[in-house]
Amino acid sequence: GNEGHVAPPGPHWDRTMGSAATWQALATSLASATSASCGASCACVLLHPLDVVKTKRQAGWVAKEEVGRKWWKGAASKATHAACAQFVFFYAYALARSASKEGWSGKDAACAWTAAMATVCATHQLDTWATRKQLQGEAEDKDGTEDGERKDNGWTAAMVLTVNPVVQYVAYEAMRRKVMAWKTKRRGKEAVLGTQVAFAVGAASKCIATITTYPLVRAKVLQQVKKARGNMFQVLVDVYRKEGVAGWYRGLKEQLFKTVLQAAVMMAIKERLDQMQHNLIQALKMYRKTKRIIAD
Repeated sequence: GNEGHVAPPGPHWDRTMGSAATWQALATSLASATSASCGASCACVLLHPLDVVKTKRQAGWVAKEEVGRKWWKGAASKATHAACAQFVFFYAYALARSASKEGWSGKDAACAWTAAMATVCATHQLDTWATRKQLQGEAEDKDGTEDGERKDNGWTAAMVLTVNPVVQYVAYEAMRRKVMAWKTKRRGKEAVLGTQVAFAVGAASKCIATITTYPLVRAKVLQQVKKARGNMFQVLVDVYRKEGVAGWYRGLKEQLFKTVLQAAVMMAIKERLDQMQHNLIQALKMYRKTKRIIAD
């Protein structure tokens, strides 16, 4: 889902760039999206047992003590969705940046929103299939509604959840400015944010975005696993009547832990792959240059 996306910096190209530069930027975007896809699938597999617990909590089922293969039920389908979703998101983000004008505030947030909507359109059915695969064979699956009784499978909630990256970006920028102002005032000169502080601010902004939009995440999962009738608003009302406000946030702890940890693992793997790709490209350039010198 969109609650797992991280707004990337991404490369930029436009019509004023030369043909070679444009193709180079395009190749860089594809490489970055591929790295994100690989990182997302690896992180998804590593944290899949936690994801199973999270999904069961969100679906209103008891997460039983299980061992062995049951913890990895649906891992392949979830990894496939994660890989596809992150590839679409990162590449769509780069395309959105290339089509937008420079110099206006909110550009990154708008591009993240556009990329999130593109991701939902491209991968939501895969997300629904992967979520149901995690819970396939559960006895409580019989409590769900029939396909004909449901108005959607979480599509509306998923589209509304595209604001999640925007909320994260706005929160990150607000906290970053506060921290930078405090550090500058304390040291008496312009300060740098720093890696550790940036990670902490990024994690905090992701938590804020997740908490803000979490009721929609719960509604989406309930619709995806056929345990809710009606549209998104009817699902939220039904949950409130049965469980109160606390029901909207059932599974929040697992969601926060899994989302922040998965994003950190994904970005760490992505950065490593990006560096390897960069080194490989530089090595190829050096080889071609050396070959031309020898030929001359």
